[in-house]
Amino acid sequence: MSATCATCNSSFKTKTTLRQHQTTAHLGKSCFYTGLRAAALKQEDDKAMEALLVKANERRAGRATPKKGLFHCHWGSKHCPKKRHWYRSLSSLKRHLRTVQRKHVLEHEARRAEASVAISSRTRSRKAARLY
Repeated sequence: MSATCATCNSSFKTKTTLRQHQTTAHLGKSCFYTGLRAAALKQEDDKAMEALLVKANERRAGRATPKKGLFHCHWGSKHCPKKRHWYRSLSSLKRHLRTVQRKHVLEHEARRAEASVAISSRTRSRKAARLY
């Protein structure tokens, strides 16, 4: 049995690998890292967004090298579900940053959809009011 990503049509052997893909891919064009909201890419590129997230994390830490061989997420506890967490490898930190970015992308898309529904319902109300 295979599973397919609705966004990019990539095929995966199991639902678990599809779920992993969906939580760390399709990172959007706008960077939601604290303090970098204005940073945006011209087109969606997960590798470029990952590099932007890592660079922002390093800038916020004030250093590029890990402390005592551990990598720390500096996203901020208000925006990141984990508090005071360290990773043993850069790849683990990158996966975490992608996951948090993806969470923010989904929240942003949901807010935009709600706003769009609210606008369209107001427009329908106005049109109905004009008819009467």
